[in-house]
Amino acid sequence: APNSLLRVAGDITDSFGGDMFIGPGSTLSVHQGLNLGGNEPARLIFFGGDQNSPATLLSNSWIDFQPQDNRIEVLGHARINAPVPDLFADALIVADNSGLSFNGTVSNMGRADIRIGDNAFLEFNAGLSNNALSSIEINGGRFLANFFKNSDDGIRGHGLVDSGIRNDTFIAADGGTLIMDGRDVDNDWDGINDDGQLLALTGDLHLISNDDNLGVDYSGEIRVGNGHELFLDGIALLMNPGSSMQLFGGAVNTATTTVRFVGGHMEVFDDSSFGNSLLVWPDSTIILHADLHLEGNSNWFTHDATISGTGNTVVEQDAKLLLGAETTVESGIVNEGRVTLSNVVTVQEFDNHGALEFRLGRNNAPGHDRMIIEQSLRSFDGIFRVLLINNFEPAAGDSFDLLDFDQLIDNGYTLELPDIDPRLTWDTSDFETLGIIRVSCSPDLDSDGDVDADDFFLFLDGFASSNLDVCDLDNDGDCDADDFFAYLDLFDNGCP
Repeated sequence: APNSLLRVAGDITDSFGGDMFIGPGSTLSVHQGLNLGGNEPARLIFFGGDQNSPATLLSNSWIDFQPQDNRIEVLGHARINAPVPDLFADALIVADNSGLSFNGTVSNMGRADIRIGDNAFLEFNAGLSNNALSSIEINGGRFLANFFKNSDDGIRGHGLVDSGIRNDTFIAADGGTLIMDGRDVDNDWDGINDDGQLLALTGDLHLISNDDNLGVDYSGEIRVGNGHELFLDGIALLMNPGSSMQLFGGAVNTATTTVRFVGGHMEVFDDSSFGNSLLVWPDSTIILHADLHLEGNSNWFTHDATISGTGNTVVEQDAKLLLGAETTVESGIVNEGRVTLSNVVTVQEFDNHGALEFRLGRNNAPGHDRMIIEQSLRSFDGIFRVLLINNFEPAAGDSFDLLDFDQLIDNGYTLELPDIDPRLTWDTSDFETLGIIRVSCSPDLDSDGDVDADDFFLFLDGFASSNLDVCDLDNDGDCDADDFFAYLDLFDNGCP
């Protein structure tokens, strides 16, 4: 009955099954132990009560639920204030707005189907030291344990699972946001056989660690789609060889960490997005059947990575993509943000509305970045930006083959070039046709590599005709004595 107390001086052994009810505010206190069920099915039912007056079961020794086909049902708030050496329950069911707290250690838990309702909770506050593979269906509630291993029926639903995890089957968000707070323990998100699944197809899945940047090796399968997201907070996900990620119109986002493919495989079936940081390392593959939108500022496709398919890699505004040496992109890139090259990169097609950056001054061949475009530069109305690195100083006669392409579709691009020695000029006359820029010396007017009388007479002809392209060396809009003496100085000192 409600608000009652029953003390048993010895132990209780129920060998005949049936139901045991503990009402609101009531306590069943067993001095020794409780063995419920024996060889027959049994139910332990907590009903009524709230957090201030829960139904309570306690023992000075142990509580043992033996048969495989019994169940615990909670229709209110309840607590078990005793160690449970063996918890074999076919089901643990916590109804909406209810809760059950195990305040003693549960040493050995058999396979159980756990169902937690809306605004409900199931807590193992003193530890769950060894559980057989079990399942959790959570519908807006909370599950708390130090560690949990799931069964063939997985973990499914929406709510909070605050526990270390070994995912031997699947974790699936459904009907809302499922938050998996893995704490600081060594979580095994893909299970002992590397075939675990993370699914965000009918809900958003959030993986959280209190560690600021916990590296998680993953060899299982991830599927995200239908407008839902996989969100990582404090977890740096490493997609190992054999792993796969499939995107069906979903998003993968991180708070501050990265998703790094170190031999894994990703396939995009519907337009999807990546936030913060995507790293694709050697021997990894990405197949695009639709567009992959990069929204973060730390994306990197490294050498020997392969990106292919009919879709495009779209670098969104304010996003950044670094293309590493020998990267092969067998599909298109649409750049709305910033793409930086690292040595020689091959791309099928490139559509630029942002900034494409080349760096001159590498210590290894060819000494500068270069993009090979198999087809065409499409709709180029963005910026070509050339940068100097490693204190590199271009010299007269230097030539830089930045782009190889069949066709440049010029929609009003801007070419940004770095400052160089004032005696030198950038020659961009072959850029639109050959993708080449050169460095020339101002006194070397006939571009034959030396400064001699031929150059001097060309300057005099330009000076006499006020040809500003030849004689306006100080760039003040006229040809006068200042330009004449400036040319004499360059003539005497030669090219740098």
